[in-house]
Amino acid sequence: MLADLRVRYPWPERPPDVAPDAGPEWFVDDQVTGHTAVLQRLLGPETRVLLELGSFAGRSTRCLLRICPQAQVVAIDTWLGSREHWADPALHPLLSRLYETFLVNLWEYRDRLIPLRT
Repeated sequence: MLADLRVRYPWPERPPDVAPDAGPEWFVDDQVTGHTAVLQRLLGPETRVLLELGSFAGRSTRCLLRICPQAQVVAIDTWLGSREHWADPALHPLLSRLYETFLVNLWEYRDRLIPLRT
């Protein structure tokens, strides 16, 4: 099934021509008090497949890939932003290139990450 998804949702041959941008710090990648601390209690090296619903710029995706080094991650998002995102003018530059930014931010993990833009 993962092989089929890789075929249907391929990565581009080259990284998109956008600068990396982790976006707002909604996901706190702190191993002591942040979201990562909780995820490390639930997931780890034995995890093999993860499904992430809503990935935005990829902060949480990067964390999942790092704490689960054997896992394949399927990230599902429209990468269009939602109403509350578009209501924040400070996010407009990122939203206009969100999918491309996600790809650039996670390029090094493309062998273990399947982004489903849907």
